[in-house]
Amino acid sequence: MTPRRCTGHSTRTGRSCKNYPMHGQAVCHGHGGESPQAKRKANERLAEERARKMLAKLGRPDPVTDPIGELQQVAGEATAWSQLLREKVLALEGDFRYEHDSTGEQIRGEVQIYTAALKQTGEILARIIALDLEANRLRLEEAKVLILVQALDQVLGSRELGLTSSQRTFAHTQLVKRLEKHT
Repeated sequence: MTPRRCTGHSTRTGRSCKNYPMHGQAVCHGHGGESPQAKRKANERLAEERARKMLAKLGRPDPVTDPIGELQQVAGEATAWSQLLREKVLALEGDFRYEHDSTGEQIRGEVQIYTAALKQTGEILARIIALDLEANRLRLEEAKVLILVQALDQVLGSRELGLTSSQRTFAHTQLVKRLEKHT
């Protein structure tokens, strides 16, 4: 297999460039591979490629059986990551910018990563809030209790137990009261 070549073309002849592209890029240094934005995108592509290879080594992931729990876990990890980055930014002691010879004043990478992490954490937490998990959890618990009460009512109403109507009513009332204490 022949190695890839730069996708740039000569402005003079119109022919394809014969140079090899820079690592993680489609173009050589002469066709823009040295620009800061090209280097940044190349680093992103290379990081994504490394992540894909790592995921491939893991094999097929287990199915998610508790998506709410998984989302809460992700929120916890995102929050912890934001807190770690916050400490890094605070260690900069207000020196959030620096001067670069060719591009002028720049915001430090730590600040940019921290800002992105905060945004991502906020989005995850907003999704959890939008799901109204607590209300859904309560509705689910109430439904479980209702199913349990109905099942016990069926048992208490069976002829085999020989309970009178007043005994069944008393048992049902006591059951509901006790279950309400635990929910």
